[in-house]
Amino acid sequence: MKDAGEVRIAYLQIIPSLPVFIAQEQRLFDKKNLRLKPIALGSSNDLVNAMVAGQADILPAVSLVPIMHLEIQSLRHSSSGGLARARSSSVRKQRSSLIIR
Repeated sequence: MKDAGEVRIAYLQIIPSLPVFIAQEQRLFDKKNLRLKPIALGSSNDLVNAMVAGQADILPAVSLVPIMHLEIQSLRHSSSGGLARARSSSVRKQRSSLIIR
């Protein structure tokens, strides 16, 4: 069970997940009274499964292929989604995203 103020971040042990740990080191979560609970997983599919199962709140640096598959499945079986994608663009036009439940 999740505590109030706890943010469960499922991540892959790859460089694109690094901003989460930089934010943690700079105490950005603490400034918002949030406690980070990092959950290391082995694949993008594992990340998506953790979110669908309610075991993760945020997925940084996740492949969109399993997300698109999940959205297609949810459209076939229900009228409501449940996942949102937050995007940002850098000066170099590279895109990054977080998947948020």
